[in-house]
Order: sequence, then C-alpha cells, then structure tokens
Amino acid sequence: MTWQNETWSIPTSDLEQIYKSINLPNETSTKIAECTLTMYLGSILEKYFSSMITFHYDTHAAFLTEELDLWYHGGLEDMGTNVAWKWEQLTEMFKKPSGQVSSVPGKGPSCSVFGADFLRRKLSVYAEKMGVSLKETPEGHHEFHYNKTLFERNSRSLMNELFNDLDKHPFPKPLNATPGIESLSTKMQPSQILNSTKQLSYFGKSMAEGDFDGDGTQEIFIGAPGYTLKGLGQVGAVYLKSLLPNSTDIIDSSDPYLQGLDAYSRFGYSMVALDVNRDGIDDLVVSAPAHGPGGATNISDYYPKDYSGRLYVYLG
Repeated sequence: MTWQNETWSIPTSDLEQIYKSINLPNETSTKIAECTLTMYLGSILEKYFSSMITFHYDTHAAFLTEELDLWYHGGLEDMGTNVAWKWEQLTEMFKKPSGQVSSVPGKGPSCSVFGADFLRRKLSVYAEKMGVSLKETPEGHHEFHYNKTLFERNSRSLMNELFNDLDKHPFPKPLNATPGIESLSTKMQPSQILNSTKQLSYFGKSMAEGDFDGDGTQEIFIGAPGYTLKGLGQVGAVYLKSLLPNSTDIIDSSDPYLQGLDAYSRFGYSMVALDVNRDGIDDLVVSAPAHGPGGATNISDYYPKDYSGRLYVYLG
C-alpha cells in the first residue's frame, strides 16, 4: 500500500459541480474532502491495526473467517451482478435532464463509510495523530499529505485512542508454531477423486451420506448450487454417487440426479440425510437458500431479491 505515502489530490471542486448538475446541491467541496479523508484515514488504520482487533469480531461474525466470499448477501456472484447493473442504471441517470435524478433537491448520496462513525466524529484528532494534513488548492480542490514519520512516532498514542473508541483491547502477539512437527498432509494421498466438468457449479459445496435406497450400500449426494442451464442461472443441482471402491471417478455433470426448479435459487447449497418418515431408510433434505422473487432477468427486477429460501424433502 505504497500509495499511502504519497500526496493525494482530489478534484473536489469538479465533483461538487457534478453533484449540482444532478440536483444534489448539498454535496459541497468541503464535505466531499472530509468524506474522502475519512476513508483515507480508515485505510491506514486498517493496514496497521486490523490484525490486532480482528479476533474480537471473529467469534461474533463467522463470515470474517469462514466463507468470506458470501459476506455480501447472495455471495460474490450477486454482488458482481448488482455492481455491473448499477453502472447501467447510473448511465441512464446521467442521460436524464438535470433535476430528474431526485424529486427532493439535496436528497441523495452522502458520506456513508461503514463502521466509521467514531472516525468521522474525531476526524481532526485522528488526522493530527496520523500525520495526515488536508489543504485546499487555489483551484478549489483538496490535497492530502501523509507524514509516515509522524504516524510512527504517535503510533502508541494512536493505538490507545483507536481501541478506546472501539472499546476493544489489542490482541497479543500470536504464539509461534511448535517447531519440529512434520505436517501429515504431505503423507496423505486420496484413495478416490471425483471430478466434475461443469464450470462454476460449486461442485462439492455440500454433501450428504446415507443408504437412500435401502440396499445396504452407502451413497453420497453432492451439491452443486452454481449449476446453470441456458436461461436458468444458478438453478442448482445434486449428484448421486456410489461409494463402492470400483465405481467410476467421473461425474456426468450434464445429468444430475436432482435439479433445482427456479433460477438463482442455488438448490443444493446444503443437504442433510434424515429418516423423515421413520421407515428405516434415509431421506434427503436439500436447501435452496436464495429461492424467492427476483432474479437476473433484467435490470429493474434483479434487486431487491428477498432470499426467502426453501427446503425440499426427498423420501428414500
């Protein structure tokens, strides 16, 4: 992150005029500069101190350590789709005459930096301790100057200030791994590998094992919630595989055992084997957590998507 050592020039005056042209007169040059400064200071704090506070949140927010790609509701796929289509919406917005963007003058985007309320309230305090200065240029723009030497000199005081505002305590240095213990992973080799040829299907995202036909042989169901058909994105699918040693290693990706019913429902995201009807034979319960209204059919109806979810029960 060497860019943090450089002088940053922000064309705030030009940005102010752009906001005014789309009927947002309250977004002033100074306000834009302060919002950008908040994000800039936050990026420096994250670089130097995030590892010392992460453990406070790990136990309360599993997405920070497990399945980070799903932090955005609907996963990275939905986030990417939404961002791409927001650009199209933004393009359409700029094509409209001035005054049609917002029905109420001044209502619209403002400085909203997630989790940075404490930083906005004490912007000048943190900027001074971190050696970051903000000045206005003769053209009406703004520049940031980062003094890393001053930051390092104030690092202890800055750390105390930060953890006091967050009401957290810094995490002690991690213990070193015990030397001399050889990893077992280098000695372990798989006895069987199952291969799928369907791209982006998330094959293996979930699995459920059981005797689903009552023949005394264990079978395994394998979920592929990203399974896609032409015109049906991420409908999801489930494959059936025998665990017999002489069974084939190739999964016919074009012929799943079960297939989802709705686009973008991600059928097969999770599964469990249960004897639902208590007949002594395993049954299968499959989730489709993204089931619900909405879907990638056009720009206007993809969001909001309600992710109401659905469970499917298949009796063995």
